[in-house]
Amino acid sequence: MLQIGGAVAIALGLIDFLAVAVPFDFANRGWVIDTTRQLIDRGIVPAMGVSLLFWGFWIEIKSGVSRSWRRGVGVATLAFSALMGLLFLVMAPTHLLSVRAEAQSTLAAITRQSREAEKQIDTPEFKNSLQRQQQVFREQMQFLLQDDARFNEFINSPQFDERQKEFMRRLKANPADLETVIRQRVNDFPLQLLARIRSRRQELEARARTTALRLGVQTGTSGIALSVAYLAIAWLGLGGSGGRPAPRRRRSA
Repeated sequence: MLQIGGAVAIALGLIDFLAVAVPFDFANRGWVIDTTRQLIDRGIVPAMGVSLLFWGFWIEIKSGVSRSWRRGVGVATLAFSALMGLLFLVMAPTHLLSVRAEAQSTLAAITRQSREAEKQIDTPEFKNSLQRQQQVFREQMQFLLQDDARFNEFINSPQFDERQKEFMRRLKANPADLETVIRQRVNDFPLQLLARIRSRRQELEARARTTALRLGVQTGTSGIALSVAYLAIAWLGLGGSGGRPAPRRRRSA
């Protein structure tokens, strides 16, 4: 029964491998990363199948049960285990290198987009848009300051905090300060926008590095562990299957 369970586990594992890998797209780095990760995550199933198969063989040998096909199946399973070990030995560094390359590509894209956003601040279109916003803000503030009813409504509204209300009271007392406030906003806004762009860039870069490190370490370590496990099974199995030749008896004179 253990041999049947092991064979089923191996077969299901191989079918699952094909379902993950097909269709092949080795030129696509994203496909390589995702496929190697999924294959490594599923690599324990065939390993359990191999273990069950040899556990069943060991129990039968200890029980004195003899099967003619056992040696052939055992050698084929050991060869399969060695092949899987080599496969995971290749997949682990492949995944690490692909994740690293993808992270570098992502970081380059983040840098490029950030620089493009910074350049937009110096364009005439941005400056014209800022001037239009400045004019709209001026008109809204003048309308609010000149209309006592709306001003009092603003002051008494719970939607605005005390800092905003105090700001409006100062402008109401000194309307000439409005132009100073507008100029200050115009001067500060590009600097604030630039700071937000750079802060966002640093946040995205840190996230990309963390994701790459997590994927690389987790999947790479699992792949190496699976490779060692499969190769160890093959090595121990091949070492155990080969015995010393029995010594020849001397013929009596």
